[in-house]
Amino acid sequence: MNHLVRGLGIAFAAALFASSSNASIITFDLHYSGAQFGNSAVATGTVAFDDAVLPNGPSNSANVLASFLGVVDWTLTVSGAGTGNGTFVLADLEQVTGQASGWIWVLNAPLDLTRELVGQAGFDDFNWCGFTSSCGNPLAPGGIMPFTIATSGETGDALLLTSMAPSGRVPAPSIVWLLGLGIATLGVRGKRWRVPNGFSTSSTRS
Repeated sequence: MNHLVRGLGIAFAAALFASSSNASIITFDLHYSGAQFGNSAVATGTVAFDDAVLPNGPSNSANVLASFLGVVDWTLTVSGAGTGNGTFVLADLEQVTGQASGWIWVLNAPLDLTRELVGQAGFDDFNWCGFTSSCGNPLAPGGIMPFTIATSGETGDALLLTSMAPSGRVPAPSIVWLLGLGIATLGVRGKRWRVPNGFSTSSTRS
């Protein structure tokens, strides 16, 4: 009985810790168009942030690492451009391995991250590779001015961000779910040891 009470206490403490320390990942769908610049290029993709890290308030984050903004994933597919078509991932933006720099996130007021960001009054700029002549991959698109990228290492067709809308949020495990898992685990462990002669039915010890 004492082992059960102690186990429940540990499970509950772990649940509380996980609930408070694990943030959720919020993903935005990205849509770019070259129509405003007289070209037929388009680009679509996603960017995912750790919302516990992403600044949401007056912010002038310019030329920062992806990790500073909580970027955990990014992908963009460019098509219809004169040069620089293809699918690019976060590693393509790294001039130094593991350091995707040149990210820009400028806000003059908090944003409502549950709806379309483009057009919100507080949203002033979002970009990457904005302070370099090109990204790590010379064919990857990069920022050239607010909300605007250019293909092929910033030398090709220009495209404007037309939509950045949330596509989903992955929540941290809930306290109830984690506590239930802890109780179930304790139950399984108890059953394993309740066999004749005190031998475990498991082939390995945990």
